[in-house]
Amino acid sequence: MPPRKKSSPAGNSAKKQKTGDGSDSAGDAPSIVLIGMRGAGKTHLGRAASSALSLTFLDMDEEYERVHGKIMETVKSEGWPVFREREVELLRETLSSHGTGHLIACGGGIVETEEGRSLLKAHWPVAQALKPIDEIVAYLGIDETRPDLGEVRARRHQRRPVSSAPLS
Repeated sequence: MPPRKKSSPAGNSAKKQKTGDGSDSAGDAPSIVLIGMRGAGKTHLGRAASSALSLTFLDMDEEYERVHGKIMETVKSEGWPVFREREVELLRETLSSHGTGHLIACGGGIVETEEGRSLLKAHWPVAQALKPIDEIVAYLGIDETRPDLGEVRARRHQRRPVSSAPLS
């Protein structure tokens, strides 16, 4: 594996939210982890919810790219297993260093490995962003920044037992 670009998680991509009175976010509240399929709206929902809840928003896809480079470059050069290993390790580090006061939007595939699911089970609260599969497919079809991986419908059926099972 190539060395990381930077060593500390959430360095530049975490955006501090302010409360209505201008004070910093609610640092004592447990961090909320947001999961869901690619294209389900985790980043959009996460930004809105973090603002409403006075939590600092952290997008794990942005954090991955800050630390390791572009996701699809990792996948093309080193394969999905290496990407998933790094994604899980980054989530482990982030939950350790940002266990309170944050809303953390995970990448869509974090539930695809047992290790990822175990991390989520050990952390609470975890919320799932849900969107009808036809809307996800349509959204990904028009969003030119997201490559068509051809996985959405197939993974939906693959994940159903995982994503609907309780994490606690």
